[in-house]
Amino acid sequence: MTGMFIASRKAAEARPNAPVAMNDQKRDLFLNRLDHQLSLADDQKEKINHILTESNERTKTLWNPIADRMRDEVVAVRDLIRAELDPKQLEKFDKRISKPRRLNQLPRKPKVDPEAERKTEEEAERKAKEEADRKAKEAADRKEQIRIAAEKKAAAKREADRKAAEKRQRDAAKRAADKKARDEAARKKAEEDKKNPPKPAPKPDPEEVAKKKEAERKAREKRDADRKAAAKRAGEKRKQDAEKRAAEKRKLDEQNKKKPVPPKKPAPKKAELKKKPTPKPAPAKTKEKKPEPPKKRSIRSLRSTR
Repeated sequence: MTGMFIASRKAAEARPNAPVAMNDQKRDLFLNRLDHQLSLADDQKEKINHILTESNERTKTLWNPIADRMRDEVVAVRDLIRAELDPKQLEKFDKRISKPRRLNQLPRKPKVDPEAERKTEEEAERKAKEEADRKAKEAADRKEQIRIAAEKKAAAKREADRKAAEKRQRDAAKRAADKKARDEAARKKAEEDKKNPPKPAPKPDPEEVAKKKEAERKAREKRDADRKAAAKRAGEKRKQDAEKRAAEKRKLDEQNKKKPVPPKKPAPKKAELKKKPTPKPAPAKTKEKKPEPPKKRSIRSLRSTR
């Protein structure tokens, strides 16, 4: 890392007008270090070199607008620091510290040929004019398309309104014709009725009316007589059923009287109820203990007993 830093500083001193972005020498050193540490393949080195080159170009475009102001700011700060130092400090500062290596790397404004600048401005104006004309043409085309679409929509609406009006006229004409036909038919019928009036209905014969009323009266009397006879028969049947049930009941009572009645047991007295012994509770069952098995004796205890 130290060697790379020293090499980059020497390269900056050798090229005072180089930009801050990564130059060719720095890029080569960085690629060599990556290749030494990561063992890059050839296609990987080419791709990484392409990536660093594109980054250098993008960094230039970002740094160019502020390079002059940055350089002026660094110079002003250095002058202010020198004003605060004594002569010995100032000598050391100028020899060791104040040398603006990074400042020399700041990009300077490139010198531009007036003729080339004028041509560039004319080209930019021409392109801007062409772009404006293109946008104006696109806007005009969009307006024309909108106008054509609006005209088509309006024409379609007018056609639909015309067809609807024609349909309404046809329906109205049909309704008028139907009404005229109905009126004509009603007029003709009225004229025919006037010429040939309808005959009055014949009056009913009084004898026939009297016969009809007599037949209705007889039928009504017959219905009343049938209803009374049915009610009489139902009453007689109910009376017979009641008499039959009464006879059966009397017969059952007579049979019960002939049977001997068993004597009733006397009810127990209160004293006897109190003297009734209470049942003793059953004794609780105790679990029988199983005899324990004999303990095993060791060989040593058997030998001691011998």
